[in-house]
Amino acid sequence: MHTACTTYHIYPRKEKHEHILSTPALKYESPYGKFKRAAKQAKQEAAEKTLVVEANPVSAQSDDAFFLHSPCLVFRSVSRVVYLGADKRAEPGVLIHGSSFWRRYKLQYGRAIAEPGVVGPRGVVCWKHNSGDKKALEADDKKLRGYKVKTWRLWGETGKAYVHEVKAMRKTGSGDDPNVLGESSSWARQAPAEADGVVHLEWERPFSLHTRQYHFRYFDLEVYWKGTRKVNKGRFWGIFVRYNHLKLVVTLPSWDADTEEPKELCLARYTSSVTSKKSGKLDLYDGAIAAVIENCAQEHDAADVGEDHLGDVGKLKRTFLYQIVLKTALCKIGAEKEKRVAVGKWLEEAAEGAGV
Repeated sequence: MHTACTTYHIYPRKEKHEHILSTPALKYESPYGKFKRAAKQAKQEAAEKTLVVEANPVSAQSDDAFFLHSPCLVFRSVSRVVYLGADKRAEPGVLIHGSSFWRRYKLQYGRAIAEPGVVGPRGVVCWKHNSGDKKALEADDKKLRGYKVKTWRLWGETGKAYVHEVKAMRKTGSGDDPNVLGESSSWARQAPAEADGVVHLEWERPFSLHTRQYHFRYFDLEVYWKGTRKVNKGRFWGIFVRYNHLKLVVTLPSWDADTEEPKELCLARYTSSVTSKKSGKLDLYDGAIAAVIENCAQEHDAADVGEDHLGDVGKLKRTFLYQIVLKTALCKIGAEKEKRVAVGKWLEEAAEGAGV
């Protein structure tokens, strides 16, 4: 029933950003992986038939691509943005707020975030959509935090061209200052945009046998990201990423009237990659996600997947639950990778301190 699957390939870009593509980027694939070998074989066969095979693009400009952007503002902990396309020119879909030591993530999602002028050229929420001070933001998770354009900029901050443009405009007085909200400005105060919903992804028990488990609630559903070893990576090097694989399961009430026992349903699986140029691949089980929406979350989700949900994957991908599964995967994958890097540095420093 739930065999339909969509695969996304995740590639790190400039350390902080991620490309999520539905087709593999051969430039970043392992030379010993099946995608590179299949492409090489296709090229050899085409050469025998005197055909031309075009190179696979690094970032496919399609609706099945996503881009995770990590903006930087000095002295500010800004949210990351997931764009519903291959780069920052696409519509923003989800804001991801992290906390220290990978303890919890807050994901704000909704159609208002994609409206023009909400997320600015710097990759952060514009000041005109700031919903209040720190106390007001903590009282309502759906409120957005906006950021002003400063009169100075440090090296490494995002939005270099935009900041210079605003500074030049302020000197000449030829336009409206985005930090000034008033009746005489086109940036006049209006109702700030708000997220349609919020999901909290939390690291439940760091010091236990289930140390890799993260949990979030989607309305009445209990959803868990867990570690899994039931992945046949193959080849010798696969044993080194054996404990990097993940799966997403949801605890469901029984849909059978004859039994009351809840059951677990797998919605997604992440397979880590050995090569440093690729994080891994994420398999989303479309049939399972559609079944959950139809039986448990259809009244909450804005999109109706209909009876023939397996035949309309494009419609299914527009549902909030599908997007939340994908975005929480990015949080979990990033957290696990950062933990491994941190532990490696701690062990290296301990060995140096011990004179090993």
